[in-house]
Amino acid sequence: METFRTIVTPSGAALQRRPSDVFLAIGSCFAERIGQRLIQSRLDVLVNANGILYNPFSMSTAIRRLLDNNTWTRDDLIEFDGRWHSPEHHGQFSDVDCDSCLLRINERFAQARLHLERTDVLILTFGTSFVYFLRRSGQPVANCHRMPADWFERRGVGASEIVEAYHILIGRLLELRPDLTVILTVSPVRHLRDDACDNQLSKARLIVAAQTLAEAYTAVHYFPAYEIVMDDLRDYRFYEADMVHPNDVAIAYIWEKFRCWCFADGTDDYFAAVADLHQRLSHRPRQVGSLAHREFARATVVLAESLQRRFPHLDLGGELSQLAVDCKVP
Repeated sequence: METFRTIVTPSGAALQRRPSDVFLAIGSCFAERIGQRLIQSRLDVLVNANGILYNPFSMSTAIRRLLDNNTWTRDDLIEFDGRWHSPEHHGQFSDVDCDSCLLRINERFAQARLHLERTDVLILTFGTSFVYFLRRSGQPVANCHRMPADWFERRGVGASEIVEAYHILIGRLLELRPDLTVILTVSPVRHLRDDACDNQLSKARLIVAAQTLAEAYTAVHYFPAYEIVMDDLRDYRFYEADMVHPNDVAIAYIWEKFRCWCFADGTDDYFAAVADLHQRLSHRPRQVGSLAHREFARATVVLAESLQRRFPHLDLGGELSQLAVDCKVP
């Protein structure tokens, strides 16, 4: 029987990663959505230490800083409209106080640096190949922070420029972590603020760059998130109300494709069990302290302890402490 749809699947063999692996995710808001799925699955993952990054140049700059262990100073910030901003960070790090801004940035940087040294799987999600450069320095910026438009130059970077930047970067990453797996993907979020044609051109450059890198390195793999949304789902019912961002149904579908491709055979039971645990931990009792609530908490303790025995990498100490309190609430 005809399916009347195009089913997109990742090419190549499954990556056979384990739930005990350490993940680092960097990139667009789509990276955040997939990163949250990894977090919900109780994996050791750090998502976007600089906040959301949309273009591959800002992402490579962030990774290069981690490799160089190059922390931020006051000279790296820009004061504008009463606030201090980092051109390499999302606005969530901006602050009216310079020292507070630097403290948050460098604390997160130190955490990311230590995490990178343990990372087994690096997920990079390219959002757009249009990059804003600070005119006074030529520096690619992650966020313009509503500064004057004439401070910046907007330019579409070519696939060859992206490949050149990442050839050097991937080489350095593999020196640090010889067994590292790098997953490249292009965000299905469309950038239509400027022009639909520009968006298509931008995504094409990113796809060419990602595929070129995947062909050049056995450690680099391409996951077709953009293609799954464009050619497999291919319907506005899979978008949010803004008709740009994939909705929860689309993210769930992409996540399932990613999970089956990324993780080893035999890990289905792990993901099913932690999904059950996540649902139970997210449960809000109708009446706190009721007999039903305490019995539910006890059953959840049994599940959590069983999971810790089966999967030693899981750290559920905080959850078990709270559940112990819930079990005793009169």
